[in-house]
Order: sequence, then C-alpha cells, then structure tokens
Amino acid sequence: MHHALGRALTPIVFLFLFLVIGSARPFERVPQGEEVYNDLATLADAGLFTDYSLPTGELSRLEAAVLVRHALSEYGETLASGNSETLKIEEAFTRLLVSFEEELAQLGTAPALIPANSTSIRNLAALESRIEYLEEEVEDNGEPESLVYDDQFYRRWYASEEMELSCDEGEEGEGVEVSLYGDFYIQGQAFQTDVEVDAVTEATNFNDIDIYYGELGVEAICGDWMGHLSFNLDDDGDDVALYQAFARYDNPCNDMFFLAGRHELPFGNNDFYFPTYPAANDLAVTRVNTIGLGYDAPCFGLSGWVFNPDVDLADEEDTLSDYAFVVDLTKQEADECQDGWRVSASYTSHLATHDLRLADDGPVATRVAAYNVFGRYDFRGNRFHILADYTAALDEFDPGDLDIDADGVGDQPTALNVEFVYEPCPDNLWGVSYQLTDEYTDYAETRYGLLYGQRLNEIAMLKLEYTHGEYGDFVTGGQLTDDTFVAELNIAF
Repeated sequence: MHHALGRALTPIVFLFLFLVIGSARPFERVPQGEEVYNDLATLADAGLFTDYSLPTGELSRLEAAVLVRHALSEYGETLASGNSETLKIEEAFTRLLVSFEEELAQLGTAPALIPANSTSIRNLAALESRIEYLEEEVEDNGEPESLVYDDQFYRRWYASEEMELSCDEGEEGEGVEVSLYGDFYIQGQAFQTDVEVDAVTEATNFNDIDIYYGELGVEAICGDWMGHLSFNLDDDGDDVALYQAFARYDNPCNDMFFLAGRHELPFGNNDFYFPTYPAANDLAVTRVNTIGLGYDAPCFGLSGWVFNPDVDLADEEDTLSDYAFVVDLTKQEADECQDGWRVSASYTSHLATHDLRLADDGPVATRVAAYNVFGRYDFRGNRFHILADYTAALDEFDPGDLDIDADGVGDQPTALNVEFVYEPCPDNLWGVSYQLTDEYTDYAETRYGLLYGQRLNEIAMLKLEYTHGEYGDFVTGGQLTDDTFVAELNIAF
C-alpha cells in the first residue's frame, strides 16, 4: 500500500514544487516613481483621464490597464495625428501598451468607460454596481459582450487589493454567495439497427423518450473558496446518485488552485456540440474521489491529480493508488474580434475506472493507462468552430478483463471525434461530425453525423441530430449498421 501511494504521490509533489517555484508571485503593483507611473502621469497631465486623478500611492496593474484603455478610446484619433504636441503622449502610450499587453487582453478589445472621480472599486457592492453599469452600456450601445467582465477575474482583483470578504462577520451568511443550478437533457430517440442473426440480416426499430442526463446542484462561494454539491439522474430518471461533492481554493495571486473531493477527473474533454455523447468522451469521463493541485492561467494550465479508482486492481488495497496529469499547452477565449483556441493533453494511469466500466466493476487483473489529446479552434468572429478529441489506451487489457472478439489477446480501445460547426448567429448551430473507434466494445467503427440547433429562450436549447454508424468485429449483438435520429431539449439554469 505504501509503495503504491508513494508512487502516486511522488509526481504530485514534484508538480507542486514546480508550480510554486515557477509561478508563485505577488500581484504586481505600479508604485509611484516608476517609469510606468510616470507615463500614466503624462497622460493624466494631458487631461486624458478626464476628471480622474492618479493616487499618490500604488495602483494595481488592472487599474492602470483600465486607465490606458479609457484614454486610448477617448483620444485615439487625436493621438494618431502625429503633431509635435502629442509626440510625448504617443511615446508614453507606446510603452504602456507593451507593458500592459496581457492585462489589456483580459479587458477585451472594447474599452469600458470609467466614471468621473472614480479612484477604484473598493468593495463587493460597488463591484456589482460596476457590472450592472457595463451591462447597461452593452444593452444601450450595442457594444460587444466582451465589455461584460468575467466575475472570476474580478474576484482575483478583489483579493489582489487585499479586500476582506469575511464569511463570519456581520449578519449570518454575509459574504457567502449560494447558487442553485440545474442541467437537464430530455431526448426523443428513434433508431434503426441492421443486425446479423444466423447469417440473416434483420432490421430492428426502436424509439423512446427519456432523460438522457440530468444534474441538480448547489455552489457556495466565500472569498477564494468554493464548495460544490450535485446529484444526477440515471437515463430513466428513476434513481438519484451523488455526482460531485468537492471544495476548491483559487489563489488570486498566482493562479494556483487546490481541489479535494468527488470530482470529474479532467482527463479527456467534455467538449462537444452534438446531443449524443461521442465515443471519445464516453471512453474518458471519470468521476472519482481525488485530490488535485494545479496552475490555471488565461493562456496556459497544468495540473496533477491523485485519485481512488472506482475499479480496483486485484490484490491491491482501496487507496489513492492512481494519478493523472493535464496540461493546456495553449488557450485563448474567442470573441467577436479575435480567434480562440485550445490545445491540451492528459494522461491517466487507470482507464478501466471511467464511467462506462469497460471491464465492469472489476477488480481488473492489470492496470491500463491512457492518454487524451484535444484541440479546438474558433474563428471568423466566433461563428465557426472546429474541434478534435482523441482518447486511447496505452496498452492492451488483460484478456480476462476485456477481450470481446475472444482472440485471447485483450483489447486496446481508442476513439476519435471530429466536429465542424457553423454558428451564423449566437445559439443557432449547423454541424457535421466524424467518429472513428478501434477495439471499442459495441461502438460503431465509423460514424457520420449532422446537427441543427436553435436556442428557444434563456434556459432552453433544441438540437436535432442524425447519425449513421457502421460496425466491425467488436460487437456483442451482431450489429452491422445503424441510423439514429435524436431530438434533444436542454433545460439549464
């Protein structure tokens, strides 16, 4: 037991040291007297901040970036004129834009207006008013939605300003935000499957309506801590089971996070548009009791996890005996003015524990590791989306654990999903997909799909899907081909 636990914990310890040494840094400030502050003073002296006066103490980099955005939006045409009176200001702007490139990217392409005489946002109530102000600007002026700041980004700003969001001061519950959410997928399905029985091909028809997936949960946020508890329904909507129950801490100064509890292991990607779960997703999704530690920055992420598998290895004790690693090599959110992308890779030491249970509930004779690679690209004003997701076992299962075609070797499943989706306007979807599997029990070796989706209102989305699948040797019921039509109503709040 101790050897297994040590083997699992060792990579996490090294990952922790790497992340702490490599990324732990205080939130950067702009003290009076530095070149950046002097450049800001140049803009202030020119009246580019309207009635705002620079404080005599320090500014956060976010506050400084907001000022730069404001001045640039108000006086961009004047500064671009190139006359001698604006030369000094242009030079100051050039240095500031280079220095605050990352913060300006966070703020979005369109600048947010700063109310006159506003030095900074000092408390939670003021921040909520600020967000309401920005939303009104979007509604009244038709500006891009990028003006509406991300709530988590603001939270990190609070913490960097050393604002106290105490959970136990004042009235009971003050400082704690509690929210209830639900996510339900109701599907009407019609199938026609060609099955070979005693060398005779027969067509089997089936149709049904059920709850394809349903989750109801609650989240509580207090400062940088979040608690999460959720339950889900089975396919028939009859049984309720615990889905996730975990606590998470996000360090606002260095983008580190810590998580402990029952959680969906971030091996693989739960990222797709089509109503029916793709094979690559089914092979990867895993909920386990786990401890995770990671670094999650806007453009890069890295995390390590130790977990207690739901399918144990024979003759091994029930412990935190397995581990996973996830790395986002690069990522950028898309909006109306810039492309978005994500490239990630992940590894798990124990594939058999995934939710579909290829090897039933075990125990299994041998541990099989697996990897996943994922890529996504959003372009042309976030109207076109391409994604590819590939999950593969790194070795063969023991024949006693998984050997569908009875060749005595043991299967080594893999699955690929590729989707191309066109979104002419928000929440109106047209898409095609292609799936490819190998040695994956009762999954079509190739599957082609078509998608149409339309949002009905703020909480309801309708999707229609047609797919055609062609099977190979790794089936248990003689399936040859199938044609499937799915109408899905997603209710989320």
